[in-house]
Amino acid sequence: MSSAETILRASFNRLKARLENSITDSISKTAIFIKDAPHLLKKEWRLLQEEILGEASRIDNKENEDIPLETKPFQNKSSQNSQETIDHLRAKVARMIKKIEGPN
Repeated sequence: MSSAETILRASFNRLKARLENSITDSISKTAIFIKDAPHLLKKEWRLLQEEILGEASRIDNKENEDIPLETKPFQNKSSQNSQETIDHLRAKVARMIKKIEGPN
């Protein structure tokens, strides 16, 4: 065998060995991931749910702080007529809708 042929054959052998190692490592990592995937997915799902509930609670608390609640919102005062009450409620609903929709 010539030295060029020997070097070429040695190069192919080393490339083959490296590829086999890379493929073997990838297969083992994939197997480990597949084994752990259900646990990881459940964990991530649980964390997402907790984050969503926490964010909803935070938003709810902020909205409750921003909107002062009247103790008896439908109680008519002696000087108000029905139309004034309706106008007041419409304005209040409009403010709440603006807060929900945010700045668009």
